Amino acid sequence: MALLLCSLSSSAQQVDLIVLRFQAETVVDGVHEKIAMEALSALDPGVRFSLHTDRLQLKIGLKHIVDADIVRGVLLQAGVVATFIPHPLPGEGGAKLAESIPDGYPIFISTGNAELDDHTYQAAKAAWIQKHPQDYQNMLNSAAQQ
Repeated sequence: MALLLCSLSSSAQQVDLIVLRFQAETVVDGVHEKIAMEALSALDPGVRFSLHTDRLQLKIGLKHIVDADIVRGVLLQAGVVATFIPHPLPGEGGAKLAESIPDGYPIFISTGNAELDDHTYQAAKAAWIQKHPQDYQNMLNSAAQQ
């Protein structure tokens, strides 16, 4: 699973944003940018989306853990053909590949009902944390060391 863990709230002990980076094959114009943002918002209502000034590099911040292939598929449906960039960009020392996320950790799944999807994800996450407290603590410690 290709994910990028960007920051961690030490007081709340939860993931703030998961940042995924993509390289578009062609310049992303304003129309496709808007379509992509709407599609990504349907996937995760808390999404943050930015384009580099070259309009080829996309940075997508998600509040939920979502597989990069799912995000790439959403971008493709929005008319943006892009390749996932699996490593932090130079100068972004705080970003860390989320290889420390244990197997079985819940993944946010969008059904189109944002409230239900968020509730389902949060319940699955809470149950997983309760069942795997040491794995969760290890994941937090690994991300906090970056």
